[in-house]
Amino acid sequence: MGARATCAGALGAPWTAGPPHPGPPLAPGRPPRAAGPEHPGRPRDRCPGRGARPGARGPRAGAALGPGAARWALLLTLGLLGACAREAPSEPRPDLVLLSLDTLRADRLSCYGAARPTSPAIDALAARGVRFAAAEAPASQTAPSHMSLFTGLDPAAHGIVNVMASGQSLPVLSPAVRTLPEALSAAGFVCAALSDRGNLMPEMGFGRGFELSLFGVLDPEPRQKRLAELLSELQGDPRPLFLFLHAYLTHAPYLPPKPFYGRFHDPAYQGEFRRRYQALRGRPRSQTFQESGAFLETWPELSDQDLRFLSDLYDEAVAFADRQLERWLELIAAARDPERTLVVLLSDHGEEFREHGRLGHRNSLHRELVHVPLILAGAGLAPRTIDEPFGLVDLPATLAELVGVLDHGLAGRSLARELRSGSDGPRTPLFGQLRSVYKGDLLESVRLGDLRLLREQRGGTLTHSLYDLASDPGEAQALEQSAREQPLRALLETRRAHNADLARRRPAGSARFSDESGRAELEALGYTLEQER
Repeated sequence: MGARATCAGALGAPWTAGPPHPGPPLAPGRPPRAAGPEHPGRPRDRCPGRGARPGARGPRAGAALGPGAARWALLLTLGLLGACAREAPSEPRPDLVLLSLDTLRADRLSCYGAARPTSPAIDALAARGVRFAAAEAPASQTAPSHMSLFTGLDPAAHGIVNVMASGQSLPVLSPAVRTLPEALSAAGFVCAALSDRGNLMPEMGFGRGFELSLFGVLDPEPRQKRLAELLSELQGDPRPLFLFLHAYLTHAPYLPPKPFYGRFHDPAYQGEFRRRYQALRGRPRSQTFQESGAFLETWPELSDQDLRFLSDLYDEAVAFADRQLERWLELIAAARDPERTLVVLLSDHGEEFREHGRLGHRNSLHRELVHVPLILAGAGLAPRTIDEPFGLVDLPATLAELVGVLDHGLAGRSLARELRSGSDGPRTPLFGQLRSVYKGDLLESVRLGDLRLLREQRGGTLTHSLYDLASDPGEAQALEQSAREQPLRALLETRRAHNADLARRRPAGSARFSDESGRAELEALGYTLEQER
C-alpha cells in the first residue's frame, strides 16, 4: 500500500501517512523489540511473517488484602510476572476496530445500569460481546489516558499529559516506547486513524504506526464521509486492518441535534444554560467548542435545575453518540468481514456533575471519572460479563494477542488467554494518576478488589481517602483510617518507584506546535492557561 495520501474528503485535507517506527530496518516477519526488560521465558513469535490473505475482500451486504494477595499484587506491580506466549494461530488474523467515545461515563449506558434508554446500539454490542463491568481508565484526561491505551504504560511512565495552554510545549512520547499501532504495523496490519484531534496530536506520538491517518475532524457528517472514504480506499488490500476511531461526541458542550435534543431534558427549564445552548445550536461543532470553551468547569453557581439540565443534555449527547456508533458499525460491517472483526468500544474518562463538587473532568480521580465502558465483541469471543476490575493499561497487550500478534513488545499484562478460556484472570491492582502541569497538583489512586485509595497532593496539602466500593460505589463517604489502608499505600509507593525508573530510562521529549491549526484546535476545546489557573 505504501505511503498513499489520496483520500481527500469534505474538509479538504488528505489522508496522511504516519511516521515510520524509529530503529533499524525490519527483518521479514520480525517486529522490533521494545527497549527495557524482557519477559522472562517468553518465546518469540515463531510465525515467519504474514503474507496476503487469500483473496481480496469486497463489500458485504447488510474486600481486604491478605499477605498472599498483597505479595501477588506487588509482583504484578513490578512487572515480574510475564504472560506466557503461545504459537501464533495459523489462520488469517482478524481486523481490529478500536472505537473511543471521549468523555463517556459507564453508568450513563443502559447496559451499565442507566434507567434511560441512552444506548441501544452499545447495548446490542455488549449483548454479543464481553462487557467489563469494572473497567477503569488510568487518568481523567484525554492525552494521558489514550497514551496508556496505546502503550500499556501508566501516565507517569510514558510522560504524556494534556496540553493545557496553547503556548505550552508538546510532550512527545519517547522513541524507545512502542505503541499498539507500531506493533500491529510491524506484524503486517494496515493501520488507520480517524480522530478528533484536540489533545490527541500526532506530533505527541499518537500518529506513530499509522499508515493512513486524519487527526482533526470534529463534525459528525464529515467524519462519516471520511470513514466511508477510508474503507473504500482499503478495499482490495489483503492485509488485516487496525482502525482507531475517536470522537468528542459526549464532550462538553453537549449539543446533540434533533431528535436527540429534547429527548430527556425538561422543556420548562428556562435558566442561563438554555440561553447559552440555544445560541450554540445548529453551528459547526468546531465553532461551538471555540465559543463555549470550558465554561462548565469555571461556572461559579448552579441551581438544582441548572445541574439537572446539564446532566440531561449529557444523556442526550450519549444517545446521539450511540446512533453515530451504530452508523460507523454499519459502514464497517459492509466493507469488512464482521465475523473476522474484533470491535472494541471504550472511553478515556467520564464526566462529573458535582458528585464531588466539580463539573467536567480534569480535576479528580473519583469513580465517576475513571469508571469507563469497555466492550469487546467478535473474533470468536463468547458473550459474557467480567466483574473483576480491569485497567485500560492492560488492553493493548490483550488486543495484540487476541489478533494473533504475540511478540508485540508492549507493556502491560495480557488477558487474552482468560478471555478465550472464559475465566476472569487474577486479581491485580489498578492505578490512576493525574498531574496538573501548572498547579503542580498530583493525584494518584490504587484499587484492589473493592478497596480504592485516593492520594491527593494539592498545593501543600496531602490527603488520603479510602473507599469500599462494595458498600459505597459512588465514593460518597471515605472510611476511617484503618490497617486496610496500609497495603494500598505500599502499592502506590512501589508503583511510583517503578514508573519513575521507566521514565528515567525512556524519558519523554518535547516539541513546539508544527502549525497553527493545532494551536487553534486546542484553544477551541477550551484548553487555556488562564482556565487552568
